[in-house]
Amino acid sequence: NISSLQKQVADIQSSAAKLDSAFVNRTQALELVEYFEQQAAKYNLEQDFSPVEPLRNPPSSPAVFTVEEREFRLNVSGSVPNLLQFLRDIETKPTYVLISEFGLQRGAENAGTLTLSGIIPWH
Repeated sequence: NISSLQKQVADIQSSAAKLDSAFVNRTQALELVEYFEQQAAKYNLEQDFSPVEPLRNPPSSPAVFTVEEREFRLNVSGSVPNLLQFLRDIETKPTYVLISEFGLQRGAENAGTLTLSGIIPWH
C-alpha cells in the first residue's frame, strides 16, 4: 500500500542522509584538516598532518554516489593528558575516519607523541 511505501522511502532517505553526513564531501575536505588543527590548538599540541595521493579515484559521473579514499598520517606532540583528550575528540566526531595505525610514545615529564595513520573516505 502507498502509506507503507511512503514510510519506507522516508526511512531510506533518512538513512542516506546519515550516511552522506558521515563521509566528508570533497568540497569540504579542508574542513576536516582544519578540525584537526583546531583541536590541536585547543589542547596546546603541535601537529603535522600529511595527506597522501588518493588510493582509489571515483568514476567521473556526478550522478553516482562514489567514495574516494585519501590516506593520511597525523603526528601530534604535547602532554599525554592533552593527547588523550585530542584523541577522544577525534573519535567522537561523527565524520567517518578509518584509523589503520596508532602509536603513543611517552617521553620525559609527561610529554608524548601520538601518531595516527588512516584513511579519510570522501565523496
